[in-house]
Amino acid sequence: MKKINKNIKFLLALSLFLSTGTPVLARTEIQHPTNEAIIPVNTFIGDFDNTNPESPNPIDPEYPGGNNPNHPNWLNVSVPTAVAFTGTEVVGNYRELTSSVFTINNYSGRAVNVYVNGFNGDDTSIIRELNVNQISVIENGEFTDLTDSSRLLYNIPGNTNHDFGFTGRAMNQETPVAPGFDLVLGFRVAGNVANPVD
Repeated sequence: MKKINKNIKFLLALSLFLSTGTPVLARTEIQHPTNEAIIPVNTFIGDFDNTNPESPNPIDPEYPGGNNPNHPNWLNVSVPTAVAFTGTEVVGNYRELTSSVFTINNYSGRAVNVYVNGFNGDDTSIIRELNVNQISVIENGEFTDLTDSSRLLYNIPGNTNHDFGFTGRAMNQETPVAPGFDLVLGFRVAGNVANPVD
């Protein structure tokens, strides 16, 4: 009987591996005298509406159990097509850098984390410091090394929005310059409306 139980376990694990194409993350063991297993079957039937927080989660074959509450399909955001900052006001030896207020809209029914994944572009030597909200992207004329712990811009709850803008200072010089940059934002589903997570 012990040998039979081992064979049943092996065949169950093998059938799950062959049907999913991925290693088994969880296993149901069959012990005598039960000789049966109850395996939950998660499903999704119909059109997925990522604006509705009550929508069932999309099925993800790579997620244990298949029902992923942070599935990328929940992402539904809009960002400005372009942004800008200026430096016209002189304060001492510097020009204050300011910008308009720009908005990121989260149309998803789930909270979304917004990250500054990168900031790059032209010569930065004239800029002493530049921030996107609380995140430093240029310091002492050089791009800031953005680490995982420093690049979270903010968490936007579902069906709301959040603003961002630029502040900083640049060297005051007679000849105007107009360096160009790219702001790279990243997004990750961060839980439901009532309980957003980092």
